[in-house]
Amino acid sequence: SSQGMKMYILNTIRIIMYNCMRVLHVIPSISRRYGGPSTAIFSMVNSLYEQDADIHLVATDADGAGGRISLVDYSDIKNLQLFRRDFSETWKVSSQMWSWLKRHVRNFDLVHIHALWSFSSTIAARVCSQQNIPYILRPAGMLSEYSFEHKGWKKQLYWRILESKTIRNASAFHATSEGEEHDIKRARSDANVFVIANGVEYEAFNYPVATDEGAFRSEMVNGCDAPVILFLSRLHPKKGIVDRLLPAFSKMTSRASLLRVGGEDSHYPGHKAEIEKAIQKLNVVGSVHLRDAIEGDDRWALFDLSSLFVLPSHSENFGIVVAEAMARACPVVVTRDVQASPLVDQANAGVIVSGDIDELSSTLDTMVSDPEVCRAMGENGRRYAEENLQWEMIGRQIKSMYASVLP
Repeated sequence: SSQGMKMYILNTIRIIMYNCMRVLHVIPSISRRYGGPSTAIFSMVNSLYEQDADIHLVATDADGAGGRISLVDYSDIKNLQLFRRDFSETWKVSSQMWSWLKRHVRNFDLVHIHALWSFSSTIAARVCSQQNIPYILRPAGMLSEYSFEHKGWKKQLYWRILESKTIRNASAFHATSEGEEHDIKRARSDANVFVIANGVEYEAFNYPVATDEGAFRSEMVNGCDAPVILFLSRLHPKKGIVDRLLPAFSKMTSRASLLRVGGEDSHYPGHKAEIEKAIQKLNVVGSVHLRDAIEGDDRWALFDLSSLFVLPSHSENFGIVVAEAMARACPVVVTRDVQASPLVDQANAGVIVSGDIDELSSTLDTMVSDPEVCRAMGENGRRYAEENLQWEMIGRQIKSMYASVLP
């Protein structure tokens, strides 16, 4: 039809225009200690570089309370600029970033802002609005009810004074799940939302499975030969370790080891002590193994070592670690509050549970006692991830989103 031809020509023009566009990404920090968004940003921009997009990335140098990262450590990332954080671990205030944005944002056709409740996102949105540059906002889970309730009065005040304008003036929104789309529409009913999942790093699909895991098992779980249940995430109260996972594990009747791997969240420095206290109280000291955050190839080896992966969060924007587990053929158990859970359901890659402790305990028991079912679920997850969650595919979807937002 003539209408269809017009749409085809229009979309073609948009794609051509995109290939000439300069896109700026703004994020509070790129330190991996801050979780999924700061980790995924590298693969996201790389997937766009590979399509010959002119992408630039700016962030503060924040790396925990008082800590700083160096641009030298990220020399392999093209077009990256880091600005000194002046103060505040929570808000990551940087006058250098503000000054740079005011001078340079006009040189970009589109700005992709990541996260909320941060100086960088608020200032980037404000400068874009002042200079008539369209911006896409990726809230990264920070419009969920849990996020709003956390530090409630401070956020309500910040929302009324500043952040509501960030939402109101956005040209479009990038959600990583349908659950996040719902959160966005609750904040702004007429929002133009693109649902594009996070991708999984290339190494997750291609790092070889170890033929002899003995040494690694010895290092991680002291050589215990029981099935390993893996929890891999930063130590934050919302992850449900103390009030869900540990009580459920203590009630299991099947023999198993719980391997908890994750670094302290600088916003909750006392939570690690709470976890250790709960382990003592529940009398599971010998069966729970605590390890700090790990990097590199050991991450993939952890999934290979484990019989299943568990994430019993109260709130989780997507949950990139769930997709990583699926890519490594590791079956998963997640709560409905993990917004990647619909993917687990679509792929039949694991079990979705409520926050009920008895239900979680029973599910863990059932899975560790049936390795064949676990193996089948793991293979289902791997197949789904290969077909839907590789960054090359995600990059094309983001590229299409940019083209659609063009004036």
